[in-house]
Amino acid sequence: MKLIPATYFFDKETEAKFQVHINKSSHRLVAIMFYILIALLSAFSLTDLFSGAFTKNALENALRMVMIALSIVCIYRTSNKYSENADKRFLFYAAVFTVTSVGLFGSVAHGHGELNEGGPMLVSAAIITLPMLHLGHKLILWSIMGAGLFIIQSFTGISLYWAIFYFIAMTVIMIILQYQLDVLLRNQFRAQLVESEKAKTDKLTGLYNRYSFDTNFNKLLKNLAPTDTLWLAMLDIDYFKKYNDNYGHLEGDRVLVKVADLLSKQHADMVVRFGGEEFILVKTGPTCDLPWLSDLPAQFRDLAIPHKYSPLSHVTVSVGVVSVSGSTEHVTTTALLTVADELMYCAKSMGRNRVTSQTYAHQDSQ
Repeated sequence: MKLIPATYFFDKETEAKFQVHINKSSHRLVAIMFYILIALLSAFSLTDLFSGAFTKNALENALRMVMIALSIVCIYRTSNKYSENADKRFLFYAAVFTVTSVGLFGSVAHGHGELNEGGPMLVSAAIITLPMLHLGHKLILWSIMGAGLFIIQSFTGISLYWAIFYFIAMTVIMIILQYQLDVLLRNQFRAQLVESEKAKTDKLTGLYNRYSFDTNFNKLLKNLAPTDTLWLAMLDIDYFKKYNDNYGHLEGDRVLVKVADLLSKQHADMVVRFGGEEFILVKTGPTCDLPWLSDLPAQFRDLAIPHKYSPLSHVTVSVGVVSVSGSTEHVTTTALLTVADELMYCAKSMGRNRVTSQTYAHQDSQ
């Protein structure tokens, strides 16, 4: 039976993204919780101070000061700028905090001969308010608290049966709530991922859209190794307006989907529907002798999508491919798109149904 959603709901990469997301979105809530905790602990110590019991309860107040100091550290370390691994750090701080709470409860039980049920129950409930920790994390904290109560019971001889009973009952309820919360938060994140993916892709073909190209191409270009090459291909379906005018737009959409499927098989790092019947393909890797996409006209011939309003009687494409070495300086996205576009129109002027390629060379005028 799967008990901890963090271990099975997502793959490891998606779970890591979710954890960063929850760390960033919850740091203010965590800070508020610790401010409240600081106020409560301070109120207890001030009560002892004004009642003259501060010295008598010196150990308890010292432990409260430690917990206040830990709270301040947690507020600082869970700020947005530390969100990358905030959950791991926070689990450590929460574990130290829980151990300190056990020490405080032990001091109270020893000094007063009893321990009310409210303290452990409050800690059990407070643990669930830490959104950046999932059920597996919180089981560790609840286990520390439970073990601490049993140790106090064993070494002080003070009866904590009711405190332990109510702590266990409260913790069982909190486990059920935390499981449901873990599933709910991950379902919400998955829905956000789906919506985000929709914004990045073309609805008809499922390819990346222009927004995705603009977002990701610069990263590919920037991270290109000096020994590698980047190819940018711009592709246009020949006589597509005639196809739409004579076969209808629904058939035209079917052609776009078939073209997209074929382009997705070209071992590209990115396939983009750039607009209308224009597509862009991007590939990075070691330089190869055979020009990339040189066999694409033959693949469209084999695909054999009928087009009686084209001189070749089937759907064809004109492609311009520009390649650039990673060692080339002053390369811009605009310059590469311009060259690829010019090469594509060169292919059209040469009779369409062909690929024209060129190596990019920077010019000061570009």
